[in-house]
Order: sequence, then structure tokens, then C-alpha cells
Amino acid sequence: MLTINVGVLLAVIVLLRLRRRTESRSRNDEKLTVIIVLALGVVIAPTPWARASATSWASSPPASPTPPAETGARPMANRRPPPRRRPAARRPTARRKTPPRRRRSRRQQHRDNQLLLLGFGAVAGLALVWAVISWLLVNWWALIVLGALAAIGGTVWLHRYRQQQAWDRVRQQALRYELPQLDALHHRDFEYAIRDLMLRDGCADARQIGGAGDNGADVLATDPLGRTWVIQAKHRKDGDRGSAVGTPDLQRVNGTARQLYGADVVLVVTNGRFTTHCPPLAQQLHMHLADRRTLVTWASGGVGP
Repeated sequence: MLTINVGVLLAVIVLLRLRRRTESRSRNDEKLTVIIVLALGVVIAPTPWARASATSWASSPPASPTPPAETGARPMANRRPPPRRRPAARRPTARRKTPPRRRRSRRQQHRDNQLLLLGFGAVAGLALVWAVISWLLVNWWALIVLGALAAIGGTVWLHRYRQQQAWDRVRQQALRYELPQLDALHHRDFEYAIRDLMLRDGCADARQIGGAGDNGADVLATDPLGRTWVIQAKHRKDGDRGSAVGTPDLQRVNGTARQLYGADVVLVVTNGRFTTHCPPLAQQLHMHLADRRTLVTWASGGVGP
């Protein structure tokens, strides 16, 4: 059955290649067609249909030549020569212009080669799958062995995964930061530190999203009560001696947190300080602020903002 399928596929490839225009074929295409035809002959030769055709052709008797018909011909002496005719003047015929031979583009040649390789790959893949299935049907015990190995491997992986989750929970619950550590961090590492604090406090889906095009959000999280947190982290290398966070930062976060992320709680946290105009504005916009004093309490294991 596999031989017949391969033969049919090769026959279809040969028909598709022969249906193309002669002008668009190249010498390499003709050689490739000859190779496919030879492969088709090699595949079809062992089939019962090919053997029956070859046997019937070899056993058929050769056709007997027909004798020439007897005609009453006159003797050569009494035969008159035919009258000579003057050849008629030939009209000059216009030469037919042969259309220029089109050369296939490299893109078309590459496409044809890809189709051919795809066909051979499909045939090879079907043959391999059929061979594997046939082997497994004969050696059924291999399926039992593979199933047992898969079950053992899955059990080991699941056990290690649960152990890793338990260790992560313990590590997060024991997470502590000191202010000198937070001040020495890069601003991107500071965002990851805020994410870890949210994970420690029970926000299992807390993730860092800060970067180019973050729309004013550095950390997203969902607390155990189902509220969505949008956090903007402002890191100052010099701590409270650095530049203060002003009202433009609060307005930028407030303009995108609820509209884009559907925030229930909007938090701006910094290891520095806020200007005096930030607390009244945050109260009007229903935002939360965490300055250096609030952050040190939260990072040392206390209650968060």
C-alpha cells in the first residue's frame, strides 16, 4: 500500500511538471523530471499490476508483416515517361517569429525546488511513521515500557515542581530589604524588588512590566481580595537627598492606570521623598503614596502601604 501511495505521488509530480510550458523549463528541470520518472519506474516495478503488464506484453505474438499487394504492372519498355511539368512559382512565405524563450526567475525556481523537497519530505515522513507504527504493532511491549517511563518522569517532575514552589513561598515570606540595599539598586532592579515585596504579601501574579512604552506602570499585581494594583516605582540613587517626586509624575500615572489597566489601587513608591503638593493631589485622585519612611517599614517585613 505504501508503494502504491509513493507511486501515485511521484506520478502526480511528473504530471504537474509536464503540464508546464516548454519555454519555461530549464535543462535542470528536464534532468530532474527524468530522475523522478526513473524513481517512479523503480517504485512501480515490484507491484503486481506492473508484473502482469510485463508478462502479457512479453507473451503476445509479434505482428506478421503484410505481403506487398500484387499489381499488374506494364513492362518497362511499353511505359511512357510522364510529361514534365513546370514547377509553379513559389510565393515567398514570411517566416514565423518564434516567441522569445522566457527564463524563469530565481524566485520561481526556488519555489519549485521547495515544493519538490516538500513532496519528498512528506513521502519520507509517511514512510517513517508507517515503519514506526508497524514496529510498535509487532513489539507491543515497547508501548508499555514507554508508558511506564513517561509516568515515572512525570511523577518526578511534579514532585520537584511542588518542592520548588514551597521553597519560593518560604523565601518570599522571609524576604527583607534594608534601605542601603534599596538605594544601591539600579532603577530596574528596584522595580523587581517592589514586585518581590508584592509576591511576599500574597499577590501571586505580581509581575514587572516597566520599560519603554509601559504607560506609567512598573508593577502589576492582584491582591488576595481581588483588587488590581498598578505601581509606579521612582528610584533615587541619593535617597531622600535626591530630587523629589513631583505632581507631574502623579498625574501621568493617574491618567493611564485606571483607563488602560483597570486599576483599583494606584501606588507611587519611592526610596526618596515627595514634594509638599503631592499628598493633597494624591488624596484628590484617590492614589496612595509610599515615601522612604513607609518603604523601610514595608521592606523590613511590616505592613505595606
